[in-house]
Amino acid sequence: MRRGNEVACPFALLEKYAGVFEEIGGQAWKANFYKCGSETSHPHWGSWSAIDALNFHLPAKFGDIRFAK
Repeated sequence: MRRGNEVACPFALLEKYAGVFEEIGGQAWKANFYKCGSETSHPHWGSWSAIDALNFHLPAKFGDIRFAK
């Protein structure tokens, strides 16, 4: 069975902005991650899940995130 890409992110980082999480093992969320460099000497943008336009607020383009149990 092929597994997707795996990434680790400490919940403490997310809880700083979203509050304390209850048990989320086994849950699936929709999300996207972005990198914006609009005010640099070489403007650039990137997203984890593909987008059609330079608009990062497109829930229809969010990818699936599954949390291990």
